[in-house]
Amino acid sequence: MIRPFCGEFLVSPLPLELSFNACSYSCAFCFSLLNAPNRTIDMPRLTRFLASYRNRDTLEAALLQQGYPILISNLVDPLAQSNDQQSIPILKMLVDLDIPFSLQSRGGKRVDEVLDFIPPVVWYLSINQDDDALRKKIEPGATTIESRLALIEKLTKRGHTVLIGFNPFVKEWWRDFPAMARRVKDAGAWGCWLQSLHFNQKQLRNMTDKQKIAIGNPIVTRALKRGRPEEVAWRAEGLAAVEEAGLVSYCTGNEGRSHLFDAYRKVYKKTFPIMQDWIHYCFDRVTPDKPIVSFDEFCHVMLPLLPTGEFYIRDYIGANNRELWETFDVPTRGTFKQLLALIWDMPEMGHCPIGEPWFGYAGHKNSTQSEIFVDSQKLPFMIFSPSGFGDDEITVEASAYF
Repeated sequence: MIRPFCGEFLVSPLPLELSFNACSYSCAFCFSLLNAPNRTIDMPRLTRFLASYRNRDTLEAALLQQGYPILISNLVDPLAQSNDQQSIPILKMLVDLDIPFSLQSRGGKRVDEVLDFIPPVVWYLSINQDDDALRKKIEPGATTIESRLALIEKLTKRGHTVLIGFNPFVKEWWRDFPAMARRVKDAGAWGCWLQSLHFNQKQLRNMTDKQKIAIGNPIVTRALKRGRPEEVAWRAEGLAAVEEAGLVSYCTGNEGRSHLFDAYRKVYKKTFPIMQDWIHYCFDRVTPDKPIVSFDEFCHVMLPLLPTGEFYIRDYIGANNRELWETFDVPTRGTFKQLLALIWDMPEMGHCPIGEPWFGYAGHKNSTQSEIFVDSQKLPFMIFSPSGFGDDEITVEASAYF
């Protein structure tokens, strides 16, 4: 079903997500298969919704009515054989209804059929190894590496914008990663998202011994803990290689300036705001003599890209931790400004700017306690530094600016 892309709010510029059946590409590392191996799509419900979305009063319908695009899909490959019989008719329906969408797919047997009727879109295509023998072990049902490179060329020649997912990026799965970065650039790719492999305990419990062996047991163990020094170093090497190849890059955890998501803004008339918008604003507008930033400024940057009105907003918080509903008294319905206020004030949320290395709370510190300065709405002021703060520097002395 089409649903708000709540878990990626302020990360992805695409506010809606549509997934189909569990993917027959059977990638051993796939978080979606490990979380929900029996995922199915309710086609009658989906087609009824699309046929009547203009007359519905839901957040999903409102976003479609206002022209926002759908991501197809974050959870499965729509062109895998387990999905193409359902996805292709839906894609045709979206084209007929003039509903914009973006595709995440490695391609499939019917990709040419799709390309004959869809308009140019942003296409996200993942490549995780440069050895097809290894690919067969880790992604047994997926398309070959060479076919993906050929698809990049075909897509760009037809006017599509191609982003590459080196995601997950596992050093042991590459013989010559810089060479692959150059190949995808030469094939016409515009940029890439590079990310380390990570599992949670639930996913590990659902993983079969065969999947663990395919991935590599040491790699599985390593992927249970984020931010290991070797992973950080390897990720930095990978980012350096893609930038050397001339690709625009992005990596969660390395969120400095990145223009990867400009690709979506060039294709789609309407997109959601992302944290990169706020980070770029601060780098461009905040000066050393006036480093204080406020919630009102945050809204100035973010709100123009969000719909007006009241909607069911709890899932934007619950996507990470439903206990936060009660802790922060999250309303069932509210405006996106209310949602932004909760996020600004909620360090427990991964979306909160305070989680970025360039922000600290503006306050007064002494030897025994810290006081955070707040505005008339009782929301904290933050202080921005382009050189960043240390991991333990949450409250930064800022008395001189008040």
